[in-house]
Amino acid sequence: MRDTYRETPSRGGPTIGRVFFSIMSFAAAIVATAAVTVQIYEQWAAGQFVLEEYFSGFSFQVSTGLIVVLIASGIYGLQSERDSLALAGARAAFVSYGVVIATMYLAMPGSGIVDPVPLGEMEWPVLVEYTILPSYLVLDWIFNSRRTALPWWTVLTAVSYPAVWLGIVIALGMRAGWYPYPALTPSEDKGMENILIFSAGAAVLLLVAIIATLLINRIHAVISPDNTSR
Repeated sequence: MRDTYRETPSRGGPTIGRVFFSIMSFAAAIVATAAVTVQIYEQWAAGQFVLEEYFSGFSFQVSTGLIVVLIASGIYGLQSERDSLALAGARAAFVSYGVVIATMYLAMPGSGIVDPVPLGEMEWPVLVEYTILPSYLVLDWIFNSRRTALPWWTVLTAVSYPAVWLGIVIALGMRAGWYPYPALTPSEDKGMENILIFSAGAAVLLLVAIIATLLINRIHAVISPDNTSR
């Protein structure tokens, strides 16, 4: 195995700062769970909840997966001095996903990839999902340096999930005639052109986000050399 994938054995327990970041992970997991639960309940109460349609959305899948990663981060953070390679890689991926989701929500509200108008009366779940959680992920990644240095091919692992998701969504959409977002729905006059343009833009944004995330991780590795055996 290459040195870039080897981790220095942990030599001590968590510091006070690491305990703080772990508690923040648990808090973020609680907030994310509440936001997802409220959105599901509002759709169910309105008689519009369809399980496969709800979880076919990229942002909803990310929110659900993020809950698991946050809980794992909190538990692992209370038991070790730094994140493992797998956990750091997962956090890096979700940071980049959060940047993409927040950017589209704030800069392109009419793109159809996110819906800024909640189904029910409560707007906070939407704000949590599209702005607060992504902001927390970025800030945590910047200030929490206790993570194993990640290899550059983490870029491939981070983009693989969105790529597979997009392929499945398009394939199922062409078969069933239903797409989770208007931006991914073929137009009558241009066909698949709008999907290709939007997907290309999202791919570039995702690549920039994950590369920037890895650069921050490399800076941390220089500041705290004991994060890696390199």
